Amino acid sequence: MRTSTIYLLIIMMLAIAIFALSKSKESPSTYEWLLPHEGFVFEVAFSSGGKTVVSASHDGTARLWDVVSGQPIGEPLKHQKSVHAVAFSPDGKMVITGSFDGTAQLWDATNGQPIGNPLMHQDGVLWVAFSPDGKTVLTACFDNTVRLWDVVSGQPTGETLKHKGRVSVMSFSPDGKIVATGSGNNVQLWCAVSGQPKGRPIIHGSSVNALAFSPDSKTIVTGSLDNHAYLWDVASGQPKGESLKHQGLVMAVAFSPDGKVVITGSFDGTAQLWDATSGQPIGNPLMHQESVHAVAFSPDGKRIITANKNTARLWDVATGKPYGGALIHDDIIKAVAFSPDGKMVITGSFDGTARLWKVP
Repeated sequence: MRTSTIYLLIIMMLAIAIFALSKSKESPSTYEWLLPHEGFVFEVAFSSGGKTVVSASHDGTARLWDVVSGQPIGEPLKHQKSVHAVAFSPDGKMVITGSFDGTAQLWDATNGQPIGNPLMHQDGVLWVAFSPDGKTVLTACFDNTVRLWDVVSGQPTGETLKHKGRVSVMSFSPDGKIVATGSGNNVQLWCAVSGQPKGRPIIHGSSVNALAFSPDSKTIVTGSLDNHAYLWDVASGQPKGESLKHQGLVMAVAFSPDGKVVITGSFDGTAQLWDATSGQPIGNPLMHQESVHAVAFSPDGKRIITANKNTARLWDVATGKPYGGALIHDDIIKAVAFSPDGKMVITGSFDGTARLWKVP
């Protein structure tokens, strides 16, 4: 074969390879709507009907947005200081906000009007949550306490849930019977009616940064700064299976809707799927350029979303491969969530925006 022919074949092969590489490079996804604030966006959520989203911001407001038009609903939900936490009631008719001004406030989700008086705290409110039946709200305060509140009366119920340090994470169990809180290297389970502790604290090797209940309320998964996540039996408080090991801090955890799989996100730049019974890894790690600090499953359990730095990404659970283009902000993405029908996701970022994206 002539030298010129060989060179021609090499050039053709290189051209084919370059073309293939260029085609394999993903293009960033285009957001459907940009929802602007004047400060960091800390938290985002969809209503149960999927027609409304809410975003909480450092600018001292939460905002309700129409999913179809991307337009605000009513006036901003105003506080005197940063709004760090927000949640919809299970029926989607109310929103609860928590602010560094020392109050939590219930709002009408249809018009943004306040419901009742503010729920007063001694310090800033870090976290808020509704019980599954919508009759109780849970608030965590900078003063190392968690409180249960009656939604109708706006009065505290049960005992104050006292901790020795700041509460880093909290959650109602899906059956509404138990509250789990994380503070320092401890997780404590509490009766959701009386506020009394249930069993001894569950001890970790370092601070607890993430927590989630299984859908049947029988298991919790916790993520710790000791580079591990752990599965725990709720009834006994004992560990289940092996610890879920990473090479960096575990920042985010979630159960699949059927409770069979757990996803963890870590400072080591990976997210990992795990068998929720045995604690064994499923497939290879989902590789990222930097730390993964937010994760969520789609409602059908077939997709997951992860966030690292200013980029969120959709993944196919069955293949472990990325799905669609990257969802890019101009600063760190703090929060992610799927719509109830799984057709959209919302991301909230320190760039001062929340963004709605269609799932391809």
